[in-house]
Amino acid sequence: MWRTDVDGPVRCIDFSATDHWAAVGFGNGDVQAINPNGKVVWEHNVGPAVLQVRILPVKKRIVVLNEYSRLMAFDYSGREVFNKGFKSYWTSFEIQSGNIILWGWKSPPLKLNFNGKIIQKLPIPHPWRRLKAASRKNRFWVVHNEICLGLYDSEGTNLWLVNHPTNIDLSRTHPSDIELDDSGNILAVACQDRGVYIYNGENQTLKHIDLDKNVTHVAVSGDGKTLLITDPFKHVRMVSSEAHVLWETDLDSNVEICRIDQQGTRILLYENNGMLSCYKFLQGTEQRAEFLELTDFAEVSDKKEIWQVPSPRSGGRGSGTVHISGNGQCVVYGERKRFQVFDFSGKSIWTKTFMTAFEDIFVTQGGKKVFLANANEVFILDTETLRESRVAFYGTGIKRLGIDPAGACFLVHEKGGALKMISGQGKPLWSGSISKDIHQLQIHHKLRCAVFRGAPKTVYALNLKNGGVNHTVLGGPITCLQMTPDGIYVGGEMGRCHALDFNCKVKWKFQATGPIREIIPLKKWIAFRGDQGNVYFCNRQGELECEYQLHHSRSVLTQVEKDILEIVPDRESISCYKVVTGERVWKQRMTGAIQSVAVSASSNRMAILDSKFIHYYQLIHDPSQPEARGSYLEF
Repeated sequence: MWRTDVDGPVRCIDFSATDHWAAVGFGNGDVQAINPNGKVVWEHNVGPAVLQVRILPVKKRIVVLNEYSRLMAFDYSGREVFNKGFKSYWTSFEIQSGNIILWGWKSPPLKLNFNGKIIQKLPIPHPWRRLKAASRKNRFWVVHNEICLGLYDSEGTNLWLVNHPTNIDLSRTHPSDIELDDSGNILAVACQDRGVYIYNGENQTLKHIDLDKNVTHVAVSGDGKTLLITDPFKHVRMVSSEAHVLWETDLDSNVEICRIDQQGTRILLYENNGMLSCYKFLQGTEQRAEFLELTDFAEVSDKKEIWQVPSPRSGGRGSGTVHISGNGQCVVYGERKRFQVFDFSGKSIWTKTFMTAFEDIFVTQGGKKVFLANANEVFILDTETLRESRVAFYGTGIKRLGIDPAGACFLVHEKGGALKMISGQGKPLWSGSISKDIHQLQIHHKLRCAVFRGAPKTVYALNLKNGGVNHTVLGGPITCLQMTPDGIYVGGEMGRCHALDFNCKVKWKFQATGPIREIIPLKKWIAFRGDQGNVYFCNRQGELECEYQLHHSRSVLTQVEKDILEIVPDRESISCYKVVTGERVWKQRMTGAIQSVAVSASSNRMAILDSKFIHYYQLIHDPSQPEARGSYLEF
């Protein structure tokens, strides 16, 4: 499904069993949240090294415990929900029915709510060398020592006490994996030289999977029906609870951490070479929309690369991205606090390292301006003169930001409600106020218009000439907006697609299947992209011209002359397809795992960041290139 290169001392990883978010904790105190598409959404530093991370998908929370026994929780957007310190030393914690079970080797287990308030001191007999809490029931498995395990309820009543057939490794260097399903019935213990032991707390039975006794890690699906087992020979097996091998593969290096979801359909693997990968286990009849067909790299008929430069990453654990201007003349590399700009020949024209991080990067259509933004600042770079401008909003903070495609101005909605328009040189133009909680703010200076969503079903259009506001209420929740010179396009949660004029009057509408997640304007068509990889291409009159299934969730669409192209990144290769015919134009192997792809909107260029280089490519052969003119005469 996706693969990313993770740098740094990884201490722990959690994988959501239902919505497939991932969280990574590092030895330097950093925490990363990764969405289901493999993109790092946010990163925070929690001080000392991270001991444990857990994801609660119901409340959309990520909980972190550091070495100073400080417990913190963040929502999926990165906002801190609570931050609480404790006097006792805590080893780890578990999530159970919306509560937090906190425990330590010398401290009795505590049950906390999600505001960090202590609910109960659990009367479970000590010692507690390892503790696993069932997600759905008040059951606790406790490893008292190397051979003694016990199953308890929340009142401390012993339900089952058993001696393990062999020693459980409880050392800090290579501890045995001890994993539990959601109900608390199935407990799996991996003993490296003895195999995997499976305890059933309901029937009080014990099974053993030998696998030639070579086991390093084990994970259990939420329903307890599937196990994921790795060995020291770079081999991974997916096994049923009856020990039938469902799937197996060989990797490039050994697995350090493995996780599996609720029904055994997706797995997360972290290898000791730094690769973090997410795989999807397919049934025989399931459509393989997220996978590329296997082909020989010898089929590549021509070279697409124009230049490449070494990746300027400063050890930021794969968080860097590339962006390209609409005309393809300017490439920007961004990595939180470090940024670099390249011209069309690959020459570095600007480099800067900031004290604060900038999460949002925008390059104008002509490549003349680069905008960097965070919650309190907007930084502007003129790429022709290298003049820098900075506009600060420390007193109020930025809630929403809209930038003109040409960089002539930008619109800021402050947290206090003020609405300000500022020029591309950082000078205030006008200000007003708006009481609505607005979303998806966009501005187009040439059209003298700004659009945004207010209530979940309402679209607003702001006339920048006279300050007038028009709005319309559509038939369902809005998921995305896109403004073009010929109108406003809207996609909805229920698949409803609308085209509006700048007075918010509906010109036409179209019904798609499933939610719309992105709207991509092309030369003659408008593409509505669904969340299952389905894309609907409509002409400007609202007629469906073509329906297409993307090859991958990370695919990017663009148009070069008359051809609509799908650019497909997959691990260490990238492919190009013609959308209407499905014909593959080319496939190229990269120098490392692909981190980011940016395709220009109106030129035959794209930028690719892999683990080693930044690459600058042409999409299809440009006859003006000397190497492509072998079949032309010169007069």
